[in-house]
Amino acid sequence: MQIIELELSHYDLYSPATGELICGEESGYNEEAKSLMGYWIGEVFTEPLIKDESIQSLSGFFSL
Repeated sequence: MQIIELELSHYDLYSPATGELICGEESGYNEEAKSLMGYWIGEVFTEPLIKDESIQSLSGFFSL
């Protein structure tokens, strides 16, 4: 997993491999996207959404 910081003029994020929408400015997170392993946002940083089983065990690592 790699954390990438981006500065964009929009919030649309697509998978570079499949072109699938991961996050849209109007639609929010596409939790059904196959390439989305998980996410968390600043307002609820201690409650990440983790879809990938291989990193679910690390969820305690993200708790403050």
